[in-house]
Amino acid sequence: MRILIELYHAADVNFFKNAIPELKKKHGLYVVIRERGKLSKIFEKEIGLPYTIYGKHENELPLKILDFIKRTLFNFRFIRKRDIDLTLSFSGHGITLAAKLAGVPSINFYDDFEYKINFHLGRLFSTAYYIPSFIPFKGRNIHHFHGYKELAYLSPDRFKPSPKALKQYGIIPERYVFVRLISSTSLNYQTEVLFDWNALFSRIKGAGYLVVLSLEDKRKEHLFEKSCIVLNEPVDDIYSLMFHAKAIISSGDTMIREAALMGVPAVYLGGRDMLVNRELVRLGLIRIPKGDITKEILDIIHKDYKRKTRTTLSKRVGTSWVDTTDVILEAVRDIVKRRR
Repeated sequence: MRILIELYHAADVNFFKNAIPELKKKHGLYVVIRERGKLSKIFEKEIGLPYTIYGKHENELPLKILDFIKRTLFNFRFIRKRDIDLTLSFSGHGITLAAKLAGVPSINFYDDFEYKINFHLGRLFSTAYYIPSFIPFKGRNIHHFHGYKELAYLSPDRFKPSPKALKQYGIIPERYVFVRLISSTSLNYQTEVLFDWNALFSRIKGAGYLVVLSLEDKRKEHLFEKSCIVLNEPVDDIYSLMFHAKAIISSGDTMIREAALMGVPAVYLGGRDMLVNRELVRLGLIRIPKGDITKEILDIIHKDYKRKTRTTLSKRVGTSWVDTTDVILEAVRDIVKRRR
C-alpha cells in the first residue's frame, strides 16, 4: 500500500518514529509536514525520510481556517496524483477530509477531547478514529486503546535513557529541573497559568539546582538566558535530559505526560483540565499546584518523590497500559485486511 502521513507537531514525529521503520518494510510511505517551529529539522534528524512541506502553523483563527482549507486541497491533489491507498495522522482532521473526498480510507489518532472542534472534525472524517479509553466517547468508527500516545515512544521496551546526553550541558543527573514553556498563542492554551517564571527559576537555583529550559517561542529566549540553560532545539536525546531531571515543570500537556510516563515528578502549569490527564493526576504522576505554586514546586524538588513516582508507574506500564506503536501497526493491518 501507499501510505501518506501528515505531521503537524514535533510530538507527531515521536508518535510515528517507531512505526515508520516497520511500515516501510511492506508499504510505500509519503510524508507531508505542516511546518511549526523546527518540525522539519526534527523529522530529518529523527527519521530522515523524504518529505514535502506545505502550510505552516498560524496563530490567528482566520489564518488557521485558511491554512486548513489550503492544506485539505493540497492533500486531496497529493492523494490523487500519487495514487495513495491510506492516510495516517495524529489530529489530522484536514488530511482525513482530503482522504474522504478522494475515496481513500484514513486512520487518525487523537487524545484532546476538550478541543471539541478538532475532536469532532477528526471523528466525522476518519475511517478509523483511535482515542484513549480514558475518553468515554463512542461511535461507529471509534476505536479505544488503553494507554497514551506518548507510550508509542516512551514505553520501556523502546526508550533507553542515557546519561551521555547531559555531558554537553555540563549537568549532573538529579541536580537540575527541566522546564517546558509552550507558546500561549495556541488555541489550546488560552487558560495557561500566568506566572513569573524568572522568579521561580531564581528560587530553584537558590536551592542548588540548575534550570534547563525548552522554549517553544524562541523570540522570548532573551528573557530567560541569564537565569537558565536555554536549549537550542532540536537537541540530541531530549528524553534522556528529561529522564535524569529532578523534576519537570511544563505549561504544555504533551510534555507533562511524557514526564509522568518516564516516572519523573511532573508539575503542570498549563491550566487545562483534560480527561486524558486525570488518571495520571489521580495516581500522583502529574501534580497540579493548588496554593503557592513556587512553594509546592520547591517541596517536590526537596523531597524524594521520584522513587515513589517510578514505583507507581511500573505497576501500570506494560501491564494495563499498552505500547501505542503496536496499536498503530495493528490499525494499519486492519485496513489492509479490509481492502483485500
